[in-house]
Amino acid sequence: KAWVTYFIANDLTRHAVVFIIDDFLFESDRDDSSEESEIEDVYICKYISLLHEFGHVKDFINQQHIRYADNKPSVDLVRSEAFADNFALRKMKNSSEPLVKYARKVMAKSVIKRKHENDFCRQVYMETIKLFNEEKLIQWAES
Repeated sequence: KAWVTYFIANDLTRHAVVFIIDDFLFESDRDDSSEESEIEDVYICKYISLLHEFGHVKDFINQQHIRYADNKPSVDLVRSEAFADNFALRKMKNSSEPLVKYARKVMAKSVIKRKHENDFCRQVYMETIKLFNEEKLIQWAES
């Protein structure tokens, strides 16, 4: 895992803290495997991770699926993960920048792949495609 968001309470104030780790394994499906493309892939993964985690922060601030009212925190894990995925995809959807389009491709492939991983991931996938349908994800994954 390359990222994590912590939610902390300090008196009556709530905070979100995002961590992106420096070194992690990323399996690229590029045809070229130059050192430059490997470094680029690491930064693409960090970019996607950061957007996803910012989605959790927005969810936390808006208290949609991550709630902290009345000192009784609650999380709808499936919807919060789908919200974060959709937040990241929304940020990348209209870009014509080649690296952002590549990041969108990587993210779309990841979302599609998760539908086969386990029941939780499939539920997240099903929630995610309510905003970006499967055909759009496939289009981005193949572009």
